[in-house]
Amino acid sequence: MFPGTSKISGKWGKWLLVCLLVAILPAPGMGQAKFAYPNQPPPPPEPYPVNVEVARGQAVWIKLSAYSLTSPIGRFRIKRPPKGGKLGTPQFVPPDSGLVRYEPPAGYGPGEDDFSYTVQSDAGVSAPADVHIKVTDTDPVFLAPSDIEFGDVLAGQSATKALQLQNIGGGLAEGTVQVPVGWSVEGDASYHLTRGQTQNFNITFTPTKEGTFTGDIAYTGNPERATDLNGREVAPLGLPEGTVELGQAGGGRLGTIHVENRTGTTQELKLTAGAHVETDGTAEAPAKGAVDIVVRATGDDGEFQDRVTVEGAGMMADVTVHAPALVIATAEAASTPSATPSATPTRTEEAGNGAGGAESSAPGLPPPGEESEEGMQTGDMIMALGVGNVSQNEAEVSANFKGAPAARSYRVEFQTVALDAQGMPVAQWTPYPDATMTVNGQSASAQVQHLAPGQMYVMRLVGLDGNGAVIERTAASGVWTAQPGRRWTWQWALVAAAGFGGVWIWRRWRASNTRRGYR
Repeated sequence: MFPGTSKISGKWGKWLLVCLLVAILPAPGMGQAKFAYPNQPPPPPEPYPVNVEVARGQAVWIKLSAYSLTSPIGRFRIKRPPKGGKLGTPQFVPPDSGLVRYEPPAGYGPGEDDFSYTVQSDAGVSAPADVHIKVTDTDPVFLAPSDIEFGDVLAGQSATKALQLQNIGGGLAEGTVQVPVGWSVEGDASYHLTRGQTQNFNITFTPTKEGTFTGDIAYTGNPERATDLNGREVAPLGLPEGTVELGQAGGGRLGTIHVENRTGTTQELKLTAGAHVETDGTAEAPAKGAVDIVVRATGDDGEFQDRVTVEGAGMMADVTVHAPALVIATAEAASTPSATPSATPTRTEEAGNGAGGAESSAPGLPPPGEESEEGMQTGDMIMALGVGNVSQNEAEVSANFKGAPAARSYRVEFQTVALDAQGMPVAQWTPYPDATMTVNGQSASAQVQHLAPGQMYVMRLVGLDGNGAVIERTAASGVWTAQPGRRWTWQWALVAAAGFGGVWIWRRWRASNTRRGYR
């Protein structure tokens, strides 16, 4: 029947043939069980659970995944939303992944959150899978400025400064800004700062009385931090504190009242002098500037105390002035700067108009290059001081500066003499207001007016920086003013007498020689 079966014989051959037929032929009903449902769909994909950590206050993208061998994934769907955070719309990333954005709720502290998702395919929707979220955090690092300076504030006005708070750590820094009396916070005073956030406030200073105000800003949520507050209420005009001393100069006594205008507009000042002093009736103080008011003593030469009333910018105040008894200089007092013409002080001799001649100092004053009473080298920034064109009531002083910048200002100062508590003369320097300054490059000159005739004045030129501080000056030099009329009358009389005497002597000598036979 089959090739090679001839060798299979007997009982064993028959049993072998039966087993082969049983293995090949199906059993009854087996074919029906295997092919009863040939069109049954495959099962849907299986999503994977996810565990993720997110920092407090920060969003995170969470990866969703699923497994499928029989049907392609269509999309990911949120089955159950999170308890507190926010979820975006899941985005499908072929072939089997998805992304969804999770954001913890604002103000949510460290803790846990979760949600579930499913996978949809042609085979249907899968069972849900859970996503467990752990919200982590670090401690906040709260920053605030150490101090805020409000400066000078005019009476009845206020000033506002910015306050910035910041959290450069994690967590949440929250609390309330508390300010002392005299300050206020504009708007809501509470702060809420998550990681990296800043918050700005406006702090307004409104003083209630003249004087200095200090205090601290307290932060209720961060008591370890504080901000110092400093401010001062000032009057519109700044006047000298205490008494203004009138020094002796040119046979009289005078001084200056320095008035500072702290307002933003020019102020017209009305001046009222007392019975023993005189001054101009009005003065003009520039906006954010100052003016020096000259006060002169009148009447007798004795010691007195008087006042000058300054009125302007909505205020009126008295300035007390004091004048010591007038000192009458003698020859022994020639070293004082207010010596009379009878003394013989050293003067500066000039050739031409006095711009660069020889320089000398009045007796008792430090020469150029030596230390002065203010600890500055006199003449260390000055090349020369000149005095010339002296007439009855004015003088011209000039100096050459070493690279003096044009932004600086200059002034003339004169030396006055006052009496100390023991009645001894004390020299001091006072700005001379009646001087017209001219600055040209490295040279400066001043036309000084209203000098008393027949007097000796000790003057110097002073260089000032932008804040009005003295940064350079010349050495002091004496200036004589001419005595009108009589000073030169007796000198011409001496010249005339000498001329007549010489002619008389010559005529007698000639007559005597003629009698002796000489020609």
